[in-house]
Amino acid sequence: MTTLLWASLLLGALPAQASSEEDPLYRARRYIRAAELCNSVQLKDRLYREAEELAREVLLENPREADAHFLLFASAGSRAMAKGPGLSTVIKMSPLRRHLDTALEINPQHAHALSVKGGILLRLPRLLGGNLDKALSYLKRAVELNPTGANTRLSLARALLKKGDRNGAKLNAQLAGHYACLTKRTPVLVAADKLLNSLAGSST
Repeated sequence: MTTLLWASLLLGALPAQASSEEDPLYRARRYIRAAELCNSVQLKDRLYREAEELAREVLLENPREADAHFLLFASAGSRAMAKGPGLSTVIKMSPLRRHLDTALEINPQHAHALSVKGGILLRLPRLLGGNLDKALSYLKRAVELNPTGANTRLSLARALLKKGDRNGAKLNAQLAGHYACLTKRTPVLVAADKLLNSLAGSST
């Protein structure tokens, strides 16, 4: 799995909800967003670290805060993936995934965590825990809870295509592109367009 794919999973699903700037989780989201747009490796790592520390501080006070577990996974996972893809990175990610699982244990309706969980299960090789059927289940639940999630729609399109449902894949890729355009998520828009082009090309 490439660093770009992991970044798309971890960052594309982040909630963009409004909140007080004094809220540490709001600040953590802002740091992660800034890191996503940053080209400096050093600054990117510092921003992810700041977000991770804020999430950990919240968990010290409230270990049952689902968003904190999710944001810790997103920030720490992004830091790990920034060092490059490979088996060693996947191994480093494994203990972090307990925070993603904990977020879903606390809040089974956490759409962003469901989306990332489904995306990971979709992209991981079977030997490392990948599972297409489980991925589809998580992604469909995520879409039900957050129908306008561009990255979730894109992951669902890819999962449906792997399952052989070309019509479902096309519909969700189109919706992914639509919502990505509305929210200015250029990487998701480009990926959705690429998937639609490949579907059109393979049908001729």
